[in-house]
Amino acid sequence: MVDDCFEPMGPPSVTNQDAVFELFAEDAPAAKDSVAYNVLPNKVTIRGTVRAFSPDARAAAEPLMRRIVEGIAGSTGAQCELSYSQQYPTLINSVSSARLAESAGIAVFQKVETSPPQTMIVEDFAFMLEDRPGCYGWIGNGPDNDGRILHSAWFDFNDGALPFGASYFATLVEAKHSS
Repeated sequence: MVDDCFEPMGPPSVTNQDAVFELFAEDAPAAKDSVAYNVLPNKVTIRGTVRAFSPDARAAAEPLMRRIVEGIAGSTGAQCELSYSQQYPTLINSVSSARLAESAGIAVFQKVETSPPQTMIVEDFAFMLEDRPGCYGWIGNGPDNDGRILHSAWFDFNDGALPFGASYFATLVEAKHSS
């Protein structure tokens, strides 16, 4: 589900692409180990995450989710309860840290991408940036061959990235201490 009232890159999106959802059909008369597609459960629980590219969009997520949930329940005569907690902050790089990271990258790498596509997979670092200025970036660990992307069970760290990663971080530290 994506709300049509907002621009795609600004507001929150409620999708199965950007969030991890669990759907539980509870109190179904069928045994717990069996699957019955023609039995309606007495209760359904949906859990997931909502992520956004800006603090304003993040703040808009709860009323949007409430409208969706209450609208679906109301259209079917069902009852609903929404429990919503703000868990994942928006990642915002410090401008000065981003400039420092860019200059270190230019000194080490052949190519530096300063405007990569936005991603919603960095909430752990976003928590750190709420407390300290910094910059999140990628050093290039290689392609995601066969779904071997970071945070997957099949991730395979490219040991060939170690030398240029170490060089980048050494250059970054030197630049920070010389400024």
